Amino acid sequence: MGKVNKLRDTTLSEDFVLYLRRYRKYRGLPALLRVDEPTPIVHKLRGQGE
Repeated sequence: MGKVNKLRDTTLSEDFVLYLRRYRKYRGLPALLRVDEPTPIVHKLRGQGE
């Protein structure tokens, strides 16, 4: 989801997809994102919110 809750396509490089799959497995999430994914792609390290 982008601004104003509009669904957007995002292009990722193959290298980033490999990193993202490894990161999501580490977080206990499925390796690949779904359209209706309830969690943010990358979590905040500090602060509150998503």
